[in-house]
Amino acid sequence: ERRFSPCDPLYAAPEIFVDERWPDRFDVYSTGVVMLRMLFPELRDDNELRDFQARLASPPCNGDLNKWLQQRLAEKVRDFARNEGFYQGLAVLNDENGAMWKLLVKMMAPEAARRPSAETCLAESPFLYDG
Repeated sequence: ERRFSPCDPLYAAPEIFVDERWPDRFDVYSTGVVMLRMLFPELRDDNELRDFQARLASPPCNGDLNKWLQQRLAEKVRDFARNEGFYQGLAVLNDENGAMWKLLVKMMAPEAARRPSAETCLAESPFLYDG
């Protein structure tokens, strides 16, 4: 039996369904997942992405992307040479005094109400310029 979903569960926000009060916040979270996959090569593998989601949702992270990063850094430091792509992704996120990382943390907030709107994300993105 085939089952259909409005989106791929790998990209779904924790609330699973769109909250009518903040309809774009679901997509903001999904965009954050896409950004993570672009920046961290290990997350391009679906199984690794599932592991990321499980780690992010579970203690000690409990949805906090900063705690996930601390956990991953503790693991990755031991094996730096094999994880060059991970550190390259971090370098991109640390440009502009970490503006992109700060935005990504907001985008990946576990509660829809805490995520910025799509318009705010565009306004805060250090990679998008007027002109």
